[in-house]
Amino acid sequence: LFVWRVGDLVVDPSRARVLRGAEELGVPRLSFDVLLALVEAAPALVTPDELMVRAWSGAVVSPETVVHRIKLLRASLGDDARQPRYVAVIRGRGYRVVAPVER
Repeated sequence: LFVWRVGDLVVDPSRARVLRGAEELGVPRLSFDVLLALVEAAPALVTPDELMVRAWSGAVVSPETVVHRIKLLRASLGDDARQPRYVAVIRGRGYRVVAPVER
């Protein structure tokens, strides 16, 4: 199995965890699923509809739910919406990872 490097983070899909150095960040499972969907698509833009399908596995959720989950994800990562290091919002279009991503 592999891990993703996202800027200074290590994203481990097999354990559903995110590390910054030796510190494990407290990323809730659904926020992790959103992050993983964004990382797997990077550097492409992911629309809210695509996130709903990928992270919520067919459950019916609203666009407001996606917005809220992105806010929670950013809080878990210590990311700033005004100067994002990890997740950027492209208004009216979707979200994308702005940090360098590699497997």
